[in-house]
Amino acid sequence: MKSFTREDMQDFISLESYALIMDVDVGIYAELDQRIVSFGELVSLDIDSLLPLSRSSGENIDLYVGEVLLGNGEILVVDGKLAVRVADLRDKPSALQNSASSGETE
Repeated sequence: MKSFTREDMQDFISLESYALIMDVDVGIYAELDQRIVSFGELVSLDIDSLLPLSRSSGENIDLYVGEVLLGNGEILVVDGKLAVRVADLRDKPSALQNSASSGETE
């Protein structure tokens, strides 16, 4: 029989506190970059216009839930569609990290 440490119990309690909201849908968006342009530049945009951005090619993009930065990711093409490989997550509670890494779902 496995003995539980204090940290195991804290993680279990933390995970239990999320149980009621596990099925709530949240929107995640991937932000390639932002740029401020003048109104003149905006109205002069046309089909085939190039809009230079500050990020370099291959640099990770930001992932957000609402206005909260979730982490960073890499843009990929999978089966002809764009996808994002999560490269970094910010401030994920340890109970959720343990659950995700062990493949547990409710």
